[in-house]
Amino acid sequence: WLLPNTLQLSIGLLEQNPDIGFTYGKAIELPDTDRFESSLIPHPSQQSAPMLLTGMEFLRLLQREGMINFVPTPTAVVRTQLQKTAGGYRPDLPHSGDFEMWLRLAAHAGVGFIQTYQAVSRRHGANMHLDYLRDAGLADLRQRKAAVDVFCETAAHRIGDPSRLRHALLRPIAIDGVHSASRALNEGQVELSAQLARFAQECFPRIRTTQPWMRLAIKRALGDLAPPLMSLFPAHLRRTLRRPLH
Repeated sequence: WLLPNTLQLSIGLLEQNPDIGFTYGKAIELPDTDRFESSLIPHPSQQSAPMLLTGMEFLRLLQREGMINFVPTPTAVVRTQLQKTAGGYRPDLPHSGDFEMWLRLAAHAGVGFIQTYQAVSRRHGANMHLDYLRDAGLADLRQRKAAVDVFCETAAHRIGDPSRLRHALLRPIAIDGVHSASRALNEGQVELSAQLARFAQECFPRIRTTQPWMRLAIKRALGDLAPPLMSLFPAHLRRTLRRPLH
């Protein structure tokens, strides 16, 4: 549900900035077992002026954040005309349809981030996204890649070179896949780790030249010898090999 003044803030920002196509803000995730109380909302900071981004700046921010969908859907307010121009949700993206939508909208107009809490979202055991987080999030990674693929095929030309954008936007998803492969290997899930590694290569073939991939390759090469051999390494190197690069 929306918090007080949410729509006023969003509409006001859109009216003041004609180049902004949609706005979003912060959201509170409420576990099923908790009861919402106004005290859960942090006191607004004095430095909470809205952040205005061009479409390309928004894409770069997504890239820096690992291509994670950080836009809470309940807080998004889109200009009606822009929504009609850009089109609706794609049924072939059941998990990442909103993510692809933000990419598409950013290809048409700027984005406004309202740095206050605007909505409360309930989190419960039947949330659809939980199914996509099983198996180290492989299904989630595939849907995020699919969203980028669709965006680059249909709308990226409006904001930049589709080929370059695809390269830039898929790289962090592939690295996320390598991190997941590394964690799966740590837990003894060898086949799942291999699936995640294959996904990362398909997503971004040049992933093999990155440090996270080289680290994973060392761990895979050591195989069953990893525990006794790692005991011979200095403590800081053992920690480095066990943890994915962030």
